[in-house]
Amino acid sequence: MSKPIDVEYTYSDKTIVIAGSVMGYLYSQRQLEPSTHERGGLLFGKEIKPYSIKINHVISIKPKKSSPTFRETDLKEEKKQIKNEEKKGFHLMGFWHTHPEKSPSPSPLDQDNTTKIFTNSDHDMPLLAVIIVGEKNIDDFFIGVVSEKGIMKAKRRR
Repeated sequence: MSKPIDVEYTYSDKTIVIAGSVMGYLYSQRQLEPSTHERGGLLFGKEIKPYSIKINHVISIKPKKSSPTFRETDLKEEKKQIKNEEKKGFHLMGFWHTHPEKSPSPSPLDQDNTTKIFTNSDHDMPLLAVIIVGEKNIDDFFIGVVSEKGIMKAKRRR
């Protein structure tokens, strides 16, 4: 059996490397049935450089409320999980969730919430990542870089 291959995405001078095992897990979380509720969670890693991050750990977090097209994050549980992962030496690198679309993109709510989190959080990260998992294959997932301006789509480096 072959080892999953890491994938690399870039936006401007920023680079996000995502471990193949993380992409495999996210692929397994796709919303394939109309009744499946949105899923989501946090992305972590240990490698931080001035213009790049490497995501090599992912967790799911049960939402407060959810439907096939909506997910309300349980902020108390999210903070608890971040502290647990920090004790293990991991840094929060971003967020992920599903959309019931073949080629997903951030909704206005995604843009607003993620930008607020980035600008209002006390962190020294060069960037945060957002992954929106669609219904199709990994190449159709939305991979983005968060800044105070919003979520910008990153391009896969081949």
